[in-house]
Amino acid sequence: GKRFAVSSGFPEEKMRVIPNGIDTDFFQYSKEARLKVRSAWGLGVDNILVALAARLDPMKDHTTFLRTASDIARAHPSVHFVCVGSGSPSYVDILKQKANDMGLCGRLIWAGARDDMPAVYSAVDIAVSTSSSGEGFSNTVAEAMACGVPCVVTDVGDSALIVGDAGYVVAVGDANALAAAIEKLVEMPADERRILGEKGQERVRSEFSVDRLLQRTEQVLDLV
Repeated sequence: GKRFAVSSGFPEEKMRVIPNGIDTDFFQYSKEARLKVRSAWGLGVDNILVALAARLDPMKDHTTFLRTASDIARAHPSVHFVCVGSGSPSYVDILKQKANDMGLCGRLIWAGARDDMPAVYSAVDIAVSTSSSGEGFSNTVAEAMACGVPCVVTDVGDSALIVGDAGYVVAVGDANALAAAIEKLVEMPADERRILGEKGQERVRSEFSVDRLLQRTEQVLDLV
């Protein structure tokens, strides 16, 4: 956002960047919610669930996610996928047809829009953002991390900044790199994946919480 403003002629020396703040009291892991959501989706304890939470829009590049999911599904029978979000009915139909053509029937859940995202994040094991453009500070990435979910993101907007060393960053549209990063997490022992998720959780709490948002805002206001 700052780079765009500077390129549009605004004076860089007068700008300060304040990242969004995530309500870490609201976005947190719940074992009870995990079991409830996974049961509703027909998933067993041994299934690894990979999620993409984003509106169904070309900017979010679900096509790359589906292509990656198809490759991983063939190699890892225990891995399932979920797309959370809504979009125009015509585009949703296109994506669902692509998923069926790629052999994802029975391995991919179309969850639609949800108003219980902490429960959804609790139910998943790996969160993915495949955005190709248009991202600023991706709240969905930070929210998933706040719930202890390790993330794989494309290098768009602030996603790499949010993830830091608590997940993986890949180039936009690179299905092979995306698949390799997801497979690292799939093949990682559950305890190691949990530790990585906790690292991300701590990162959000220390850098991107509501308290940090307030602190940074107050610091900027003190300069005015």
